[in-house]
Amino acid sequence: MRCVVDTNVFIRILTEDHPEHALKALNLLKKASEGELTLFVSDVCLAEIAWTLESFYKLGRADVAEKLMALLNTKGLVFSSRNVLTDAVARYQLYSVDFADAYHAAIAAEMDTDVYTYDRDFDRFPDIKRLNPM
Repeated sequence: MRCVVDTNVFIRILTEDHPEHALKALNLLKKASEGELTLFVSDVCLAEIAWTLESFYKLGRADVAEKLMALLNTKGLVFSSRNVLTDAVARYQLYSVDFADAYHAAIAAEMDTDVYTYDRDFDRFPDIKRLNPM
């Protein structure tokens, strides 16, 4: 069985702000790690987790990155682009940019292409060329 997992399931696990939900969510991950089911995690889900932990729960960038990497390394979770997401988490932490910008830079790096943007945060990435729309 393969299912998509929504952001709030991971937030319960990562924050333990609702003990009953956290326990049930952990049981779900255990089933996935034991091969009983496969859980698909979207790229948007990871971005939402980063945003929620940083903005609502006020976690620091290093803590958020650590939690995202833990999810990326969890057996039984499937990601459409694990390599891009891993790169995005590293860029998010290393260059102090928001997760969406780190993700777009990781995609550009994967595609070996430039990025059209007005956002000067992209100048922080030494391997990415920022282009202004004309």
